[in-house]
Amino acid sequence: MEDRLAHPLFQGERVYLAAVEPEADAATLAGWTHDSGFMRLVDAAPLRPLTAGQVQKRYHDRDATAGRFDLLIRARSDDRVLGLVRLDRIQWRHGTAELWLGIADPADRRQGFGREALALSVNYAFGELNLHRLAAVVPGDNAGALAFLQRMGFQVEVTRREAMQRDGRRYDLLHLGLLACEWTGREGGR
Repeated sequence: MEDRLAHPLFQGERVYLAAVEPEADAATLAGWTHDSGFMRLVDAAPLRPLTAGQVQKRYHDRDATAGRFDLLIRARSDDRVLGLVRLDRIQWRHGTAELWLGIADPADRRQGFGREALALSVNYAFGELNLHRLAAVVPGDNAGALAFLQRMGFQVEVTRREAMQRDGRRYDLLHLGLLACEWTGREGGR
């Protein structure tokens, strides 16, 4: 634990963000893919459970990880993995990326960990990577994620009506966006 805490990539009051270590973290990441409740909150794609070996292989495949940053959300108090932040589909020329964030354990949700991790991630995207715009996609059946992102300054830009089917029902896919100037105008980006 001391080694990880000594060199965090980004640190907040209660969480820090750290690079994924494929060998050490693969079992945790693979376990999340088997949690249908978690996966349906963060992804509109059909569930595809992975083994730890498959997760390791993905992280070692440069083509699969090109244009993205994956950062584990860890609790500062005990170093446990709370979730993952991903900046994906980065288009450097346009200064854009997609943001993905998930807190895995339901007991850790609504505790402020996601808010802090999102603030650290957005500050990194706009302040360090010099991006101009972040996008997020929320399945229409996840009202909690929609409300969370809107509280953090994201705005609904596009509603793809009935673009997702789950459990015999159709749901909208909501595309949200946040501009760097909007974030920095919010009380110093927090």
